[in-house]
Order: sequence, then C-alpha cells, then structure tokens
Amino acid sequence: MCSETAAPTDCFSQRLRRTTFTLSGTSSCPESWRAQPAPNRGAEYTPLAHVLTQGVTPAAIAAAATQGDHHGWPATWATDGLTRANTSKVYVVSLTTGRTKINAHTGEQSVLATISSPTKTAYTKAHEAAVNDQLVKATIRLADLLNAIAWQ
Repeated sequence: MCSETAAPTDCFSQRLRRTTFTLSGTSSCPESWRAQPAPNRGAEYTPLAHVLTQGVTPAAIAAAATQGDHHGWPATWATDGLTRANTSKVYVVSLTTGRTKINAHTGEQSVLATISSPTKTAYTKAHEAAVNDQLVKATIRLADLLNAIAWQ
C-alpha cells in the first residue's frame, strides 16, 4: 500500500506491478484503482471506444504483432506509421508558382512557392479509415508492450 509520503510515481509503479493488461477490457487491478470518469466526460470517448473495440479482431491482433525485443518496438512502430502515411498520401500538398530566391546578405538560396492543401473536411474523409486502422494498431501494441514489460 502506498503511504502519504511516497512519491506519486512510486505508487503508480506499485499499482502497475500488480495489474494485468488485456485487450478484453478486464484487468486484475482492484476496483479502487480503476479511474473514475469525470461527470459526463465518458460520452465524449464512447464513439472512439466503439470503433476501437470493433477493430480489435484476431486478424488485427496478428497484423499488429511486433517481433523481437520490446525495447525496439517503438522504432518499428514509428517506421510503420511513416510508411502508412506515405502510402496513403497523408502529406498531399501541391507547390505552385515556385521560384528561387537568394538572400542578399547571406547568399543562401531558398524556394518561394504557394502551398495548397486539401480542406479539413476533405482531408478528414480521405484518411478516416487509415486513422482508425492506426488507432487499432496502437491499442493492440500498447497492450502488447505493457504485457511484455517485466514489471518489478
């Protein structure tokens, strides 16, 4: 049990050591440790929780699995995220009326151009599926990471 003089991180670490993380929505932690939602705040997250729950399937779990030592997983995940962003054309912008400019004082060369990007609505619609997929992967991977850590 944590004392009133213990550092908050020590108490948190003690709680984590006794917690089993799962994707089923249950855990072995005592009821008193479970976060209590602020009044009326839970409704904000219900649609996202529903999307994530629907996406966590055996196939998604297998697809999100990361091989090797868990210490290297974040680098693998970052690479996967950048690859997905590139293949789904997340960073689609167009440059027009480009011209080069040389700074008279420093001699440095730069490019001046008009940057055009899609509207927020068009961008959001075009990438909603990719975002949902990445959130499901993140959910699965976080659970895997927390299960892989040798809590002491």
